Amino acid sequence: MAQNLKAMVGILVSQVQELENQLSLLDTKRRINTALGDQLDTVGEIAGEPRLGRDDEEYRSAIKSRLLVNQGSGTPEELLTALQFLTQATNMSVVEVQPATVILYTDGTEIAPTLTTDMLKLKPAGVNLQIQIIAGGIPFSFDDEGGVPRPPEGKSFSEYNYTEGGAPVGGQFTEALL
Repeated sequence: MAQNLKAMVGILVSQVQELENQLSLLDTKRRINTALGDQLDTVGEIAGEPRLGRDDEEYRSAIKSRLLVNQGSGTPEELLTALQFLTQATNMSVVEVQPATVILYTDGTEIAPTLTTDMLKLKPAGVNLQIQIIAGGIPFSFDDEGGVPRPPEGKSFSEYNYTEGGAPVGGQFTEALL
């Protein structure tokens, strides 16, 4: 009788294990990072992002971008997160300027084709948004009182206004996207 019980438990356990394996596989195929082909199309439909002939990697990135916009409320932290994702940045900053303007700086080099439209959808209504790409380093800026130049936080102009070996050393020019 004990052997019959062991055999019955073994059969039940193997069936439960097979069910768990299939559920795990289904879960894996429905995740953005691991879905492929038709499964990724279904994830895209749920997110509201059409495939538009993109391969899986491009489409996966577009879905992630759409989710950032769909779930965002336009906080500075969300803007920086989206900017980092859309530009592959390692250094970003946000500057709030009156009236109702936000300037985002990024050192990102891989600019997503949907950067402008996605960021405009994510920003709060009534807020002017500017995105500037800096080519490594910190951009030159002015303070809020009369346009007096100021160095980046924690730095002095002596560190940015001199030449070394005949080559000028200083701040960075930026490229405005918006």
